[in-house]
Amino acid sequence: ALAMCRFIVLVLHRRAGKTELALMQLIDRALLCDRDLGLFVYLAPLLKQAKTVVWARLKARLRPLLQCGAATANESELSILFGHNGATIRLFGGDNPDALRGVRLDGVVVDETAQIKPQVWDDILQPALSDRLGWAIFIGTVSGVDLFSELYHKALAGRDGWMAKLWTVYDT
Repeated sequence: ALAMCRFIVLVLHRRAGKTELALMQLIDRALLCDRDLGLFVYLAPLLKQAKTVVWARLKARLRPLLQCGAATANESELSILFGHNGATIRLFGGDNPDALRGVRLDGVVVDETAQIKPQVWDDILQPALSDRLGWAIFIGTVSGVDLFSELYHKALAGRDGWMAKLWTVYDT
């Protein structure tokens, strides 16, 4: 179902595997990318948080490709470059959203979306996805009225190309 919608909002409880799902989606899409210079982004509220939560896990998942030279890790940019197609997965933080200005995105995962300022989506990410019709997955836990709840309710209302799912601890 994830591949069928362009924008997906997933509300899941803590320890439900949101980040693992995000990593696997980024890896899958980057490996299969057939566009020139594909760029796939994992965005956390803070760059330090993205590095702490995801960087080692991403490299561990890609260890066989990194060891044989099919992919290259850049520690200073927190990015993985795939040799067969030139696609890149890169980590960013919502604490410096201007670092994303001017890029064209093929896909983005926004983790802990409730902690991201709405302007990051409205002014930076959404325009960066537009020219290549890129996709976005918003993941997180409920935290009141914020960007995450706004996107969730808009997706539930039937926005074209949007999907929203909520799973409680009892569902999983």
